[in-house]
Formats: sequence, C-alpha cells, structure tokens
Amino acid sequence: MKKILLILICIFALTGCYNYYELDELDVASSILVEHNDGKYDVTVEVYDEKKTKTVKASGKTLTEAFENADRKTAKNIYYRHLNAILLTEDVDIKEVVYFFFRNPDTNDNFAFVYTTETDIYTDKDKNIGELINNNLKQNEMFTFFEIMKNFTNKTRDLTFPIFDGKRFTGIKTLKGTKIIGTLDEKEDNILMPLINKTGTYLDTKCDDDERHFVIKIDSVDTDYKVDKKIKVKVKIEASLRELTCDIDTSKVEGLKKLEKIANDDFKDKVYSLINKFKEDKTDTLGINTLINDKYHNLDKRFYDFDYEVETEISIYKKGLLLK
Repeated sequence: MKKILLILICIFALTGCYNYYELDELDVASSILVEHNDGKYDVTVEVYDEKKTKTVKASGKTLTEAFENADRKTAKNIYYRHLNAILLTEDVDIKEVVYFFFRNPDTNDNFAFVYTTETDIYTDKDKNIGELINNNLKQNEMFTFFEIMKNFTNKTRDLTFPIFDGKRFTGIKTLKGTKIIGTLDEKEDNILMPLINKTGTYLDTKCDDDERHFVIKIDSVDTDYKVDKKIKVKVKIEASLRELTCDIDTSKVEGLKKLEKIANDDFKDKVYSLINKFKEDKTDTLGINTLINDKYHNLDKRFYDFDYEVETEISIYKKGLLLK
C-alpha cells in the first residue's frame, strides 16, 4: 500500500504543474479559420475575451509557423483544449491540416471540421462562431476530428464536411481521399442524415400538385444495410407532421395513410437518386465498403459495383393542431 501511495505522489509531483497557467493568462480558442494563399497558410484564431470574442491573425509558410506567429501576436497563451471547430477553405490541403492536429497534443478530438465559402465570418464580436458550429453539430459526431481521423486512416470510407456560410449550414462536401468530388445541397443532406441513422432533419414533400406540400420531422430512424448480390438498404422512420397545405383530411386514418404513402414514395425515390450520385462519383459516404470488406475480406468489388435495393417505411403522427 505504501508503495502505491509513493508512486501516486511521484506521478502528481512530476505532472501536476506541467504547462500550468492561470486562467487569466490564457486566450481560449473557440474556432480556427485556415486559408492557403500565395504559397502560405493564413490562420485566424477566434478566442474568448470575457463575454465577447476576438481574433488573432497570422501567416506562415507552414501551419506550424503560422500558429507560432499567432502565439507571438497575443500577450496570453492560446489554449486549444476547448476548440470547437476548424474551418477550411477549398484551397487548403486537408491532409496537411488533419495530420497537423493529429500531431498536436494540446487539442481535443471532438472539434468539428467544416468547409466555408465565406472568409469574413468574424465581424460580429458578440457571436461565437465556434460555439455556433458546435451547437448545430453536437448531435452528429461524424464530422468530429476523431471520426475524421478514423475514416482518414480507414481507406474503406470517404470523408464528408458540412458547408458553413458564417451563419448557417448550407450542405455537405463529399470527398474522395482528400479531393473534393461533389456537393450535397440542403435537401440532399436531409436525405443523407437518416441513411446514417441521424434524426432531427425535415422532409419537404409535394402533394398531388406543385402548389401544395407537407413537412415532416424525422424523430426516430432505424437504417440497416446488408451486403448480398445486391446492397439492401432498409430505412424505418417515425416522423411528426409539422406543416400541411395539402387537401388531405389527417383526422381520418385513411387521410394519414395517404400522407404516409406520398412521403414514403417520395423519400424512396430521393434515396435512389442520392445513392446513384454516390455511385457516379465513386464516393463511399455511407460506409458500405466497410461492410463489403468485413464480409468478403477483400475489396475486389466496391460499393459502386453493386446494384441497390431500397425499402423504406415512414410512419407519421400528428403534432399540434395540424388537422384538416
């Protein structure tokens, strides 16, 4: 027992004060914008400054030099353990950024990787961009650094990054390795989310004509994939009715069943369209290659070599006073 206590005392004595700073000596980083212009990296570090935020900008031939220059520009030490997001522009080498933060022991592994088309996003000092991104993505761990590193090293799955315009998310970038292949708009993103077992998205469906529509929110989803002669996709959704302009009486069972059929047929068509887009781009956003490799222990055939069979089931329940 005495030996154990002695070991613990030594551990605390050796590690307790390493890299120790008082809180008022730190600038806590919330987000970082990384750009690449004229052969150099430009970084903008958003940090907490009491109730507001401020930014530290610096440049360097390498990421290491850029961040070292950022540290020199502030009187405090920049603290990255509470980092919420990294924002990248399209001219940045993703591999360089991923491995830079992989080698950096002073960050967490839960921050999000995000693409942005807008570089002037830190003008409002009352808005914390890093927290805004974190609050919108905290239910979706697929965009975290941990998942990105896992998929980066696992060659059977391709990466996806959400697109942020400084105020909101407008879609998703799909990648093949580290190369941007395509873009999913918001409607396609809403189809992708249930395919990766994520809830909370909305499906907007037209009725019998172009003027009327209804909106449902996906409250629960169970999506399953099986690899056989075809890739079999089975999606079971429970959704709440949030908006209705169709001439359908949902107070009656047959009216609600009609609404479910319209939603189901439309969703299935959109799933096929999205999968065909992935097959055309040869980007495995759904992780099907992992299932193929697990079953056959090789990737002689990849997901785009298989035909697909999609089965969907949507159950809708009424919410509020959406009765006609």
